[in-house]
Amino acid sequence: IGIAGFVVTSVMPIGIAGFVVTSVMLMLTVDNALNRIFRVQRRRTILQNIYIYWAVITLGPMLIGASLSMTYFALRRSLGALDLGLVADAVIGVVPFVLTCVALTLLYGVVPARRVEWRHALLGGTLAGLGFEIAKRGFAIYLSKVPTYTLIYGAFATIPIFLVWLYLSWLVVLTGAIFTAMLPVVRTKPERHRVPGEELADALGVLSALARAHQEGRVVPLNSLARQLRILPDRCEQILERAGALGWAARTERDGWVLARDAATIRVAEIYRAFVFDADAVGVPEADLGLSLRDFLYKEKADEPRVLPPP
Repeated sequence: IGIAGFVVTSVMPIGIAGFVVTSVMLMLTVDNALNRIFRVQRRRTILQNIYIYWAVITLGPMLIGASLSMTYFALRRSLGALDLGLVADAVIGVVPFVLTCVALTLLYGVVPARRVEWRHALLGGTLAGLGFEIAKRGFAIYLSKVPTYTLIYGAFATIPIFLVWLYLSWLVVLTGAIFTAMLPVVRTKPERHRVPGEELADALGVLSALARAHQEGRVVPLNSLARQLRILPDRCEQILERAGALGWAARTERDGWVLARDAATIRVAEIYRAFVFDADAVGVPEADLGLSLRDFLYKEKADEPRVLPPP
């Protein structure tokens, strides 16, 4: 009774606290890795992250646990320990793969702090789910056919097995994330031939598309805007972020973009200065832009401080 009481009063709270800390650290690692893969420039707030982490920590283990349970039944069936019939055998063989794909689809669609199209997340989740199934079967075959690891590690054989499986799982998750993040770029048509001043054309195209969408009362998603203008999503997002900093555009809650200022009040010269050449930032007065090169040289010479000869 004393040992049981000690476990309940001392060990269990420590174990629960350790589990919570480990889960949060794991989610932070996954969150940082996915946001780097998806090249997120603007992170979520702490409250939004709490909601996302809670959903992933709650639903993820349930789906993965159900998948592993079904895999256990499938393994027993393959060993002849269970005879459930053809239909049940087919269901047990397919359901673990489906549950894993659903869990990974939710991971790729919800965790990155940017809008990810669900069809892209589904394709990435399916690819990663297939990778998990291959890894599980290959790992099981290796452990059953090559038992020498128990001779080397003895009672601690489960530790390297766990580490290898953790590495394979993380590799599969990251591969699926990279595939999902690449899909918008793959669907974008090849960029136009880059010429001097293309930055101005890109900025005008983005702001013009926002102005047309504003007249129609709709929000423009980042990926569809990049496909429409045939520019890379990263480049398109840089333009939108710059326009947002200037108060010309605003991001919506669902990672769409709208025009935040009347198009009649935005001058092309302002866009040129914002995205191509800021005369004040490089130390050239805007009044000098209309001078000829000769007059500019004369003005520079006249502005040079004169050195008086010694008396």
